[in-house]
Amino acid sequence: MIILEIKIDDLQTIQNELDSRIFELHNTSRSQTRADRILALLVETGELANETRVFKYWSLRKPSDNEVIFEEFSDVLHFSLSLGIDINFNTQTITYEKSEKTLNDQFHDMYHAIVTFSKSNSKDDYIILMQNVFTLADSLGMTQKDVRDMYLFKNEKNHQRQDNKY
Repeated sequence: MIILEIKIDDLQTIQNELDSRIFELHNTSRSQTRADRILALLVETGELANETRVFKYWSLRKPSDNEVIFEEFSDVLHFSLSLGIDINFNTQTITYEKSEKTLNDQFHDMYHAIVTFSKSNSKDDYIILMQNVFTLADSLGMTQKDVRDMYLFKNEKNHQRQDNKY
């Protein structure tokens, strides 16, 4: 078993800045958008699965390019971090294991973790969710540098979208 660790405390800070900006611009709040952000995380996870084509046994088309997959993953990470802020989750790192499960099974685990956390709102279930997020990233071939770089790229893009009345 290979144990990995990723630093997230600075990403939480960056995510909180984006969330706060969006809430202010759209005259809403964390509590008012919680259900929306949980649904968004489920949808973004589905979009990520769609780009990997892992479940499309009926198709011969190849998965999307890594750039597309990695950007979709960044959306998953944005909403995951945002939900952690809701419960005042503040840790410097997340420790997770390299998975031997199929990518399909990992997506199932991810959906289960999202739903479980959405019902419990507990820090323990949030940690499991985040472990699933980063295990999935690893299985997609993302290095920790890829995760951080794509998150920062997408964060900037999300700020630009707010500038342009997205």
